[in-house]
Amino acid sequence: MSRLVATAQAALARVFRSLLEANFRRYFAGQAVSVIGTWTQRVAQDWLVLELSGSGVALGVSMVLQFGPTLLLGLWGGTVVDRVDRRRLLVVTQSVQALLAALLGGLAIAGVVQLWMVYALALALGVVTVLDNPARQALVGEMVRPADYVNAQSLTSTVNNTGRLVGPAVAGLLIATTGIGVAFLVNAVSFLAVLVGLLRMDPGASRATRGGRRKGSAREGLRYVRRTPDLWATLLLVGVVGLFGQNFRVVLPLLAQDTFHGGPEVYAYLTAALGLGAVVGALVTASRETATAWGMLLACTAFGAVNVLAAAAPALPLAYVAMVALGVVNIVFNTLGRSVLLLGSDPDMHGRVLALHGLVFLGTTPLGGPLLGWICEAFGARAGFVVAGASALVACAALAPRLRAQRRRAAAPAQVQQQWYEHFPFPVTVSDGPTAAPAEPPPTHAEPADGRGTGDRMGKKGRVFVRGLTSETYGLGEFRKAQLGAERVRDDTVVVDDAKVGHSGDSEKSRTWWRIGPGDEEFLTQTLQVHFVELPPHSSNHGHGHQNEAAFYILEGAGYEIHDDQRYDWKKDDLVFVHTDSVHRHFNPYDETARALVVKAKCTWMFMGLIQQGRSGPIEREDEFGPREDWSRVWTPGVLDRKKVVSPEDTVWEITPLGNVRHLLNKERSDLRQFAVDVFELAIPAGSRSGKHWKMADEVDYVLSGEGYSLHWEVQEEIAEKYYARIAKEPTRHEIKKGDTLYVPQNTVVQHFAADGSELRMLASQNRVFKHLGYDTVHYFENAPEYDAAELGASARV
Repeated sequence: MSRLVATAQAALARVFRSLLEANFRRYFAGQAVSVIGTWTQRVAQDWLVLELSGSGVALGVSMVLQFGPTLLLGLWGGTVVDRVDRRRLLVVTQSVQALLAALLGGLAIAGVVQLWMVYALALALGVVTVLDNPARQALVGEMVRPADYVNAQSLTSTVNNTGRLVGPAVAGLLIATTGIGVAFLVNAVSFLAVLVGLLRMDPGASRATRGGRRKGSAREGLRYVRRTPDLWATLLLVGVVGLFGQNFRVVLPLLAQDTFHGGPEVYAYLTAALGLGAVVGALVTASRETATAWGMLLACTAFGAVNVLAAAAPALPLAYVAMVALGVVNIVFNTLGRSVLLLGSDPDMHGRVLALHGLVFLGTTPLGGPLLGWICEAFGARAGFVVAGASALVACAALAPRLRAQRRRAAAPAQVQQQWYEHFPFPVTVSDGPTAAPAEPPPTHAEPADGRGTGDRMGKKGRVFVRGLTSETYGLGEFRKAQLGAERVRDDTVVVDDAKVGHSGDSEKSRTWWRIGPGDEEFLTQTLQVHFVELPPHSSNHGHGHQNEAAFYILEGAGYEIHDDQRYDWKKDDLVFVHTDSVHRHFNPYDETARALVVKAKCTWMFMGLIQQGRSGPIEREDEFGPREDWSRVWTPGVLDRKKVVSPEDTVWEITPLGNVRHLLNKERSDLRQFAVDVFELAIPAGSRSGKHWKMADEVDYVLSGEGYSLHWEVQEEIAEKYYARIAKEPTRHEIKKGDTLYVPQNTVVQHFAADGSELRMLASQNRVFKHLGYDTVHYFENAPEYDAAELGASARV
């Protein structure tokens, strides 16, 4: 019995998990009250129009006026929502709606209301809805985690449809006992609850980001949706259903009055039955964590079938049952639609994407309203259900082949990963393949706007994660010769790989370009991967996750990270860590561009089969897996207490044989949450040099400032009774300047020189696995002059 109780408690916690967020809880409580008033007014307004006109067409006209502005201005409204504080905007829109309801109530109570007045106030309400609707839906994305989008949308739908259940009953009671005007005043008062909830929210807990004020933002939303198959397929289904399937306010009054010869109470009961089904459907959906376009298609098919069955209901009791069933499938369809749009889009685009949803959902409804009203007047209310069901089923049939093919393609990467794993540990080449690229990649990915070219080293066939070494193609000696013969200095004219050919966290605004990776031609290394991330002002990239670590050195600007739902602020010259198995996202809320150099040892994870990564979202085949377990159970004890950001004030400069060094990250720093790479900064005075040293680990150096050159002596192995090293008599010389990356190969003797007149500062990165393999020591043939001077001074003092 206790196990059963525990299971029930876990199920309830799963259903209501979004309410753990304080802001969402306050918003939810206010909406729970306000939405009852909203549905009270909707029923009262429809009945008032019917009393004043006696026409189904007039009902359709009132809907055109109330929802038509969304059709004309909806996309503009979404752009505004993406630019302003959504909570404050809602305070304004909800206040205006309260005033409009109070005005209509006063006119009705005074007995002077006329049809044109109702039309005028419906139009005013429609204009406010242009901003209110996308703001309310986008605000959900600021209050909860992406993993809880479906749950939050479902709970919001539960509130809305509880209002649909209670509101009509309240309206029917008020209309019958106190008069229709009181129903509007009740709605006006109900807005106080949601206003209190909005004002009590904590703005500091928001996950909000804002898009920049630039021309073409509305068009950008259209292009964004067009490039994303799940988004446009979802909006197409929503549009078809909205055109005929959502006009319950046209069909149900006529069904109550003409088909079943009832009054306002029958219309109220039919609407309440629809609301009851919606509450049930919303609670069922709330336990889900997944939302896909394919699921939308199935829900739309069910919606069409139930509409056709509802048309055949022979008696009023069966019509009530049909309305409950229709409410269930309708809310499942609507909730999945909004969830697919939220999960499938960047939060910076939520306002515009959800405005498009409002445009096709609310905007198509007034187009179909008058036509459906005429059909119901001519052929009966049952015909309205037939048209709604048939149009939905036709749309599903048209989209099914395309979505089925897309679903098969989506499963392809998992198959590729499985093939790679089956052949492990033999090294192979793995790529995303050409199908991973978006149909229309943003121009900033293909050819950076600031003149960075793609060069000849751009990946052509897909992003390479692990590069193979096989004697069938070339011997290992030939491989090293080719590696040593490649150009080691790269600048901004070289982009060796690009985010468009594989998984990345790029959003519409953020940008990634690669400097060194395993897919390079000519090939340098796969022990380290180096790329840059750029965030324009007031932007972010997509939330995504991968098993490998990464270290971000902040070159410009400031911002913050969200890692596993925790915030970490950073600024210029900080080193930021993305830890193992991290869900992370980068934000720049400020007025200056932020740019970071990213270093990671991703291939180490790839070789070991730790390849589970991707965008935030639901898992495939959810029904085949059990409940969530905390991934951190398999982490090294104590890692959660380690630091994620190292600032200059956390480090000290030291005089070492290499020179003036500031260690940012190494294995001796046990307080830092990074295990894969070592990072240090080297400063060489103008005209001076570093220590001449021999090490086994290869290295990538980024020139932070100054210029100079680097000398590299190749080390050859001589295998006799043991290994001997033979060092080249003459080095190769590599000129470097600010912004360059310098690659130092494995097993090389190296020495850096600063030009006269400017200090040379370099950020050096190495893969720490070399130290775990026994190559801990760096041998110095010459010390840096500063070190020898310091040692001499110390000896003199002694």
